[in-house]
Amino acid sequence: MKWTVSIWIASAALLAALALQASPWNASVFMIVNTWGAQWSAVLWSCLTILGDTWVVLALLAIGLWWQPQALLAFALAVPLAGAISRLTKVISQVPRPAGALDPGSFHIIGPVLEFHAFPSGHTLSAFALVGVLWAGRQIRWFGWWALGVAAGVGLSRIAVGAHWPADVVAGAALGWMCGSLTQAWGKLWLSRQSQAHQDRNLRWLAWACLVLCAWTFQVDTHYPLAQPLQVTLAAIGVLSCAWWLWRTKQSPNR
Repeated sequence: MKWTVSIWIASAALLAALALQASPWNASVFMIVNTWGAQWSAVLWSCLTILGDTWVVLALLAIGLWWQPQALLAFALAVPLAGAISRLTKVISQVPRPAGALDPGSFHIIGPVLEFHAFPSGHTLSAFALVGVLWAGRQIRWFGWWALGVAAGVGLSRIAVGAHWPADVVAGAALGWMCGSLTQAWGKLWLSRQSQAHQDRNLRWLAWACLVLCAWTFQVDTHYPLAQPLQVTLAAIGVLSCAWWLWRTKQSPNR
């Protein structure tokens, strides 16, 4: 998908999030989704929600080295951009989370009880930043649709665990998609101005950095202990994927 089209779609979603934030539907939809989510396993929602943790997203991206190695550069640019946008928006908006506006006993909570800085959802933003990178990077196949479905699951989980309002999730998805689309375009432009040798060298350095950060993911506290087995598994897969890709590209530089 062209990045300009992605930006228009994301902008429309962001406007919808702002409208939802200002309406009484925001709390009503939250209660409906959260009540429905309480019928499902806490392990399921914990596992889905950590897939939006920046460290875990990085481990997922490491697996994508085989299909789209340039995505690593785009996500390396998207992480600080998304983080800055998320933090700035949270500070400016000062929207309380559900536990800060409602009685925490009136809805279902999994994990930590969070009260402040709701808008937007950082987990959803990180997940959709990765999806935005993937969708802007190449022709979409089954993997792109699968990634979009998982990112939507991350957003849904943030309501199910009681951490965010629906408007936070929609805004996080929109901003994440914007960040991913923009950084993929910037990264592609930057690489196009380099020789093939420089491109290969830079991607290898990024793959090494990704390997180290995936190793660090083993001990990161995501605040969702029920999802720790998944976290460890994905960190291990990320490390092995980076190591194997680095070894293969060293053996076959033109790969």
